[in-house]
Amino acid sequence: RPVPVGGHERGPDGFIYFYGRSVAPGAAIEDATLFSILPTLLYYQGLPVGMDMEGSILLPVFSRSFKETHPASYVPTHEVSR
Repeated sequence: RPVPVGGHERGPDGFIYFYGRSVAPGAAIEDATLFSILPTLLYYQGLPVGMDMEGSILLPVFSRSFKETHPASYVPTHEVSR
């Protein structure tokens, strides 16, 4: 059988769990895509998010106190020009 080819937007629904003191209990995430995972992880680690990334930080996941003490930072890109 041929291997299916397609983008993330046509993929099946999925789920992701966030756990820890920095997570807002019962937070609902609407219209998230796989592209939002990397910006969210970068933000959580205190690293800048590339402004050219397709996804965005899933801010509802984090507690109010975490967001207040950890402002997001951005860089134009993480791409290396050669």
